[in-house]
Amino acid sequence: MFLKTDEMTRNGQTIILFELSALQRISHLEYLKNIEAIEEGDFQKAMEVTVQTGAWVVAMSLWHGHTLKGTLPEGAVAEYVKIQQEVLSTWPLELIAEADFRVKQLSGMLPPPDEDVVADDAAPEAAPVSAEKSLPVS
Repeated sequence: MFLKTDEMTRNGQTIILFELSALQRISHLEYLKNIEAIEEGDFQKAMEVTVQTGAWVVAMSLWHGHTLKGTLPEGAVAEYVKIQQEVLSTWPLELIAEADFRVKQLSGMLPPPDEDVVADDAAPEAAPVSAEKSLPVS
């Protein structure tokens, strides 16, 4: 298998996270597209969708090493859904968020941390500002 892995430890248990495959990344985009539009100001729905989406990413990652892999006649997506439900019902929110972030990092779905910070000396210098007005010469 060519996918990168990362380990997390929680309460003495080791969780192996896998990089998402190219097909899983496409599946993730389809999942996001199919999520119901959230009305502005509906914070409850926004939080619910955020948690479900994080659990979806984690489920796709865990699927590579899960005993459910390849067992359902409906295919991988049905297996992702079962694993997602398992994650949602047994994992705390903080662990889902951390695992979601780490899987996205592992899968190259987030920019490297250093790209977010722009050094001050890299910013273009502005022309000096003067309060004097130039008067026409007669």
